[in-house]
Amino acid sequence: MNQKRKLTQRLTRLGFHSLFVGVFAMLGGALRGFNLLLVLAGLMVAALMMQWRLSRRSIEKVKVKRLVPDDIFAGHETTFRYQLENESRWTPAWMVRIEDTVQSQWQSPQGQIATGTPLIEAGGKRLISSNVRFARRGIYQLKGIRIITCFPFSLSTATVQETNEAELIVYPKLLNLRKSWKRAIKHHSTGNTANHHNQGPAEGEFYGLREWRNGDSQKWIHWRTSARLGDLAVRQFEDHKRLDACLIVDAFENNETDPELVESAVSLAASLAVGILGNTTDHADLICVGTSTSVVFGRNGNARLCKKMIESLATLNASDHPQWQAAYEHLNRQRIKPKEVIVISTRTFKQFQADNADISHLLTDWFHRSHLIWANVKTDLDHWAIVDSEQAVNETKSISPPRTDAAERTKAKSIPIQEMPSPIGSETITQSSTGSSAYVTEKQSVANRSDQ
Repeated sequence: MNQKRKLTQRLTRLGFHSLFVGVFAMLGGALRGFNLLLVLAGLMVAALMMQWRLSRRSIEKVKVKRLVPDDIFAGHETTFRYQLENESRWTPAWMVRIEDTVQSQWQSPQGQIATGTPLIEAGGKRLISSNVRFARRGIYQLKGIRIITCFPFSLSTATVQETNEAELIVYPKLLNLRKSWKRAIKHHSTGNTANHHNQGPAEGEFYGLREWRNGDSQKWIHWRTSARLGDLAVRQFEDHKRLDACLIVDAFENNETDPELVESAVSLAASLAVGILGNTTDHADLICVGTSTSVVFGRNGNARLCKKMIESLATLNASDHPQWQAAYEHLNRQRIKPKEVIVISTRTFKQFQADNADISHLLTDWFHRSHLIWANVKTDLDHWAIVDSEQAVNETKSISPPRTDAAERTKAKSIPIQEMPSPIGSETITQSSTGSSAYVTEKQSVANRSDQ
């Protein structure tokens, strides 16, 4: 696709000073008859003409292509890459700077992603990168890229504006879930066997040996250990249940609600969705209730549907009257069997009952039957995730954002021309000189098993 290019030039502060000195020398030499002043004026004018010609010539043949990563999470560093190509056969491009303008949907102030390279050979290519961290989820507009150079004397800047606009979605920030978050969900639904399903033909996952008991199956006898001990020993299995949950995000916000509570609710829902669907045996659905209602039916271990859930959470808008009637209709007809319903809200259940008297009695029935878990992020967030940095040292259950961009594994050298931390609303975009990503990796301890 052909992109519109607009080339402009303007004098720098040094260029204005040089122009002033040149005009002063020219007038002084002409009025006083000083040949040295005229020579000086000629040199200043020649330098300005060389600056104009060389800067324009070196930048007009440079083309740029933006390489945006597939998955961008708020709070995590991500790498933007720019492929520069100098189409000139004879003239190299020196001191090239790239500025990419970013506009958030939340606030009007714009930010910039800035990076650069000292040289692009004639007919050559150069891949540069800049590390960026978005502080808030949502839709961002990339307004266009500016290619700038001040070569050779920094007397003027030549700028090429490319209208290669794009849109990107920044996913919610993922929280560090506590180790006991899944066990707490299953414990809440204890006694409701319809919510869980055994997986596999065996009784569960093998984790140890024990002595023989009446009623044990003979096929679980561990003969090697039995021969060594002189008594029958059988394999012991951990009874695994499949978690079958429905996540509902109640994006309620009025004049008295802290906007950060909505962001915490969205982040907790995204972390739970990634944690549940990361297990090949668990299942989760998502219902987002805000200015509109969106539903995503997930499947166990489906990365595509997990990404669709996170995109739905990234574009969720809060409301003072969430569309709960449509949400309950989806919840009631999507599945016959009962399941764990986890409501993540910015208000208490009593406040919800007062604001939604028409359907609150329906959810109250789920609550009394232990099918409903109401998580108020204002008071219960610490029960699900680690919000204290000191606790994170001793207890971490990190959820790694899914990464589908193969180019993220490539180290690209970047040379930032200027540090430009630019706010986008309440966000902060920063740059660094490395091309590495700051994704959090998940560490799992593997228990030692007995030799079968």
